[in-house]
Amino acid sequence: MGQIFSSVREEEEVNPPPAKKIKTEDFNTQMMPPPPSSAKASKLISLLVELNGGKPLDLAVISAINSACSSPNSSSIAGTTTEETLNSTLNKLFTDHVGQSPQIVINHAIQFASDYYDRETNLFNETEMRGGNPPIRGRDVQDEWFDSPTGSFAKGPRPDYKVWLELFLGEERVEELLDGSFPLRELHDKDADVPAEEHVVWEALKDEVTKLPLCDLLLNVLSYVRSKSDECEDRVDILRFAVLYGLDGVTRDLIQGGYGDLYDDLTIDTLLELSDEPIRHHGFEQKFYLSPLHLGAILGYPNIVLTAINELEAKIDAPLGLQGASTLGDLATYDHLSPSYVMEWVILKNMKAMLKTLIEDCGFQFRWVFHGNFKATICKRIFELAEYEDNPRWSGGLLEEDYAFESSRVRRRMRSAAAYKEQMKMLDCLIDLGLPFALLFPTEVKIDELDQLHKAKKLETSKQNRDYMRSLSRKEREAIDLAAEMSSSYNSLKNSEAEMLTLSDYYRMLKKKWEGKESQVARLDEFEALDPTWRAERRRQEDGGREDEESDDEHSYGSGSSYEFPCDY
Repeated sequence: MGQIFSSVREEEEVNPPPAKKIKTEDFNTQMMPPPPSSAKASKLISLLVELNGGKPLDLAVISAINSACSSPNSSSIAGTTTEETLNSTLNKLFTDHVGQSPQIVINHAIQFASDYYDRETNLFNETEMRGGNPPIRGRDVQDEWFDSPTGSFAKGPRPDYKVWLELFLGEERVEELLDGSFPLRELHDKDADVPAEEHVVWEALKDEVTKLPLCDLLLNVLSYVRSKSDECEDRVDILRFAVLYGLDGVTRDLIQGGYGDLYDDLTIDTLLELSDEPIRHHGFEQKFYLSPLHLGAILGYPNIVLTAINELEAKIDAPLGLQGASTLGDLATYDHLSPSYVMEWVILKNMKAMLKTLIEDCGFQFRWVFHGNFKATICKRIFELAEYEDNPRWSGGLLEEDYAFESSRVRRRMRSAAAYKEQMKMLDCLIDLGLPFALLFPTEVKIDELDQLHKAKKLETSKQNRDYMRSLSRKEREAIDLAAEMSSSYNSLKNSEAEMLTLSDYYRMLKKKWEGKESQVARLDEFEALDPTWRAERRRQEDGGREDEESDDEHSYGSGSSYEFPCDY
């Protein structure tokens, strides 16, 4: 059914047909919406009217809600036009006011709970194998997963799996489900039949929530968000909550005024806390802030990112906020940092799907991170070999029980090999998404020259190595250093010298990966401020084209007496 009232013509038609008389009671019957079929329908309609700015809902929407709330199996009935229309209407309401789709929102929760449960289970098993003593690590396994990939400098956003369940089922049902359960970290001295809290939540999400009628799911989520918005003292908190749990429809409603005038000051570029828990840095507490677009990217929600970009016109270059001792307690903002920070986070956290969304759908550029310290950190993550990979995102699914009875040498090789496979998958992903080879090697390695010197036996002594390296420019030395580090990691995994590659052969093999691949086109005119590589080139041109070679002499490496060719050629 269409709109309640049709448009009225300003002018009469020529020779109009005689008007049909309608009784007043018939008119009221035709135009008045039907009463709610139940208390559930009444509450859902009330919430939706509020989100609609107080305007009455379309009659077709009200009829669908009444039908759904009166049918015990409204989400699973199929086969008739009526039911198809009903499900289509409810799905649209969910998309408009909750998230992209019920499947996507629920799958986010299931994936989060499953990953969290797996990590806690692995930790529990390792602790049991050690007689109740947890393994010694530099960082907690969950901190490693959520917090900044460059160390403990910033705590990352961390959803609560119990809140997700409360969002879908309501607090009373969750309290009933979790009664008698304990977190896995507290089960060591409990009876064997005591359930793990993480397992209960995961089972409820995949078994109970997925079977919930769509009208119930919609009502539960909207009721929980409304209650949450009433509790939040700071209006920004409810926006952060919506982003934290992947609710792009709620985010849209908050920005567009669906939750009332109190939220008029919120925009899609409002800065949100990266974590609600401050961290101590150099003895002082501090917090980081990002926009909903950037926070959603770090959390791995494509629906939040795409809604922010495509529908709410979020700024890719929204500022980064910092609050702490260095800013005297005030929120200081820094321009042209957030996109690079987010891209580095996504790459270092091995989030390939989100990286694909940022590059292909949002226009993020590799040029923003493949320079300076960003490039050094990313190259180290992708190419450096670690004997013990303690980051669960890069372990390749290898568990301690897989190598528990192997020798220490075999264990190191197994861990390294599993992690290196993950690292090469990320490299392939970067190449497929258009990473230009020139960003990895702005100056190419002179492999033909190296081959000739090697054949002429002019790189055999330390003096020959030093003399050759000193003859190169700074950029040429940097290229050889990077290629040497890459080939060293590659060769470390080989079982014999015959399987290893020389630096030149490795470089040729690496470069071959780019054959037939399209490189990303630079968007310099749109994002000049985000592109330090471009800015450096502009400064060079303004200086008359002079290269910055002030560090090219031997004093760049002290006396140069110990600087040799970086690996066995």
